[in-house]
Amino acid sequence: ARRVEHVDEYHGVEVADPYRWMEEMDSEETRAWMEAEAELLERFLSEVPSHAAILERIHELGELGSAYGVPVRGGDRFFFNRVEPGQNQPVVFVSERLGEEDRVLVDGNTHFEDPELRLSGFTASPDGRFLAFRVTRGQSRWGILRIIDVDSGHELPDRLETLGSATVAWGELGGRQGFFYVGHGNYEDLEAGRSEPLAQIHYHEVGTPQSADELVYSRPDEPSWLYGPAVTEDGRYLIVHVFDGGVAGNRVLYRDLMRRGAELEEIPTERGATYSFLGSVGGGTKFWFYTDQDAPHGRIMNLDIDIDEPGLARWVQVVPEGEGGGIMAGGSTVGGNAMSLTGGKLVALYREDVRGVLRVFDLEGNLEHERLLDIGWIGSGFVGRQSESEIRFSLNTFTRATTVYSFDLESKELSPIFERDLRIDPDDFVTEQVFYRSEDGTRVPMFIAYKKGLERDGSHPVYMYGYGYASWVAVPWYQAQMLTWIELGGIYAMPGIRGGGEYGEEWHQSGIRLKRQNAIDDFIAGAEWLIEQGYTSPALMVANGGSASGSLAAAAILQRPDLFGAGMINRPSLDMLRYDKVSTFKGWTRGFGSAEDPEEFEVLYSYSPLHIIEPDVCYPPIMVMAGERDQVTPPLHTYKFVATLQANRECRNPFLLKIVWGAGHSFGTTREQREETFADQLAFLVRVLGLAEADRNSSADSN
Repeated sequence: ARRVEHVDEYHGVEVADPYRWMEEMDSEETRAWMEAEAELLERFLSEVPSHAAILERIHELGELGSAYGVPVRGGDRFFFNRVEPGQNQPVVFVSERLGEEDRVLVDGNTHFEDPELRLSGFTASPDGRFLAFRVTRGQSRWGILRIIDVDSGHELPDRLETLGSATVAWGELGGRQGFFYVGHGNYEDLEAGRSEPLAQIHYHEVGTPQSADELVYSRPDEPSWLYGPAVTEDGRYLIVHVFDGGVAGNRVLYRDLMRRGAELEEIPTERGATYSFLGSVGGGTKFWFYTDQDAPHGRIMNLDIDIDEPGLARWVQVVPEGEGGGIMAGGSTVGGNAMSLTGGKLVALYREDVRGVLRVFDLEGNLEHERLLDIGWIGSGFVGRQSESEIRFSLNTFTRATTVYSFDLESKELSPIFERDLRIDPDDFVTEQVFYRSEDGTRVPMFIAYKKGLERDGSHPVYMYGYGYASWVAVPWYQAQMLTWIELGGIYAMPGIRGGGEYGEEWHQSGIRLKRQNAIDDFIAGAEWLIEQGYTSPALMVANGGSASGSLAAAAILQRPDLFGAGMINRPSLDMLRYDKVSTFKGWTRGFGSAEDPEEFEVLYSYSPLHIIEPDVCYPPIMVMAGERDQVTPPLHTYKFVATLQANRECRNPFLLKIVWGAGHSFGTTREQREETFADQLAFLVRVLGLAEADRNSSADSN
């Protein structure tokens, strides 16, 4: 790629950026380079005979693992979504009794007039009469909220432009039936760049145009504020979580919807602390919250809005920090945030050495029951209502696709509601948890999955994925491509590195911003441990990271090229000096910092993958994947990174770019495209690691 003389100065340090022109991602020169890279990858993968068999097996395991959604209640009805084999989009069902006479409400595969439209979530009204669902086009962040009458199955004319989530807060306002939602301004003006999005809370009455919606709350003086509205189950109070993308924690507002002329008022909270509303009971004025206020391992508190106490003195502790042991998982922002106030009980997920434990408390905080869950991923929280005696949740493990369970709060019985037979024997696989020491002596957990009977002779390739960001808890989940990898003789490893939420807020803080190198060291130490224990050898060690952890895995390879045989980097940020200047997502500065700060610049510059590439070092083979239309981690990161690696003409190792055409921050816009991406990645590893070719056309004879 063409190099230019471009230099930026950061706090007296000159930093070259020879591929700055690639930031013009739609320019003729950049597009020509992208197409040449795509052709190069296609030629490279065409020499992998097992490519087609790998794709077929990923497709087969992916179809069998199609997901179920957790049923939510509206009146006497249950609403849930399901993706069947052969479908690209979910189908929303309604049922009077689960498992009996399910009726299709919205089929994302056939319902829409335009094949590019996608169903991206739904929320049922409390009485079960209406269903609001969101439709997006391709990878756009913008969507349209639409409403269906559940009795008739017919759509209403309502069309509401929105940005972000499909979640709405149903509730009555002044005798009107409708919902609260977050709007961001005029769609055409925003798309044309004539205005910036400003989050505002609106109320929409069913059956009216969006232009008639009532503005409930707006803060033009706080343009970075984001809102999460909810309505208490009794319909009396509007609760609003307020987030600032660049600031830790959140605020909480409330409004009495039964009191004429009432405005949103702020509940006293501690700045920097997190508060998550769990519910209220029986129309009372007492609210229950999860919070990490003065409790980094989490606790449950309540407050009565009618009690006249000053400030934080209104809060009363119900379930103390560490009650029963472990970390209350309410602080995990991506998965694992499972907590509910259902049937007069408080139900919470705890993490004990990362393993999930379900605990049930009464409203006074007394522990009534606990149960160790399988090693896996809680995907949709704990769902239930005050009128119910059960919670519902989904769990998927490495060898079992999404299974939806019901847990009876009275009998304490755990029963599957929806499950799918994968036609594989889970006993053929092993998922174990191990612990190792990082460079500074910190004990780090790691899950490892492989075929039973594996010998530790150093001959097996290891695919190691690390994240270590945003309090995310690293537990295995069902991935068709990783089961395929294991069937090819590989091992899958997932360390719970610092920056995640495995051991609470201290663990999170010890791997971000100025301490980001700790997370990289944890990742490197995990690879060293796997080699020392005989699971693999350096030539067969694959470093993998994606999104917020793309820079982490890439930095590990560049800092220790002797330790890895290949790298697989997905939709990453790799120019850590400019990542916040080119992304639409501003919240990452809380975890990475900014090059505008001298101290943070020094740390970012020390590990920024684009800037630590040594021109005379021959690094291991690396494949980098980017979504062509990604706005969170724009593909310019991958373009500049791959071009820099390829500039070393003395190194014959392949540094290849996988462009997922039309995709945003994802592996593909359709199931077929995602499967092709995963198959390309495994085929790349088969070739560069010299793995034995898969010689079967399908897995039918092995099941």
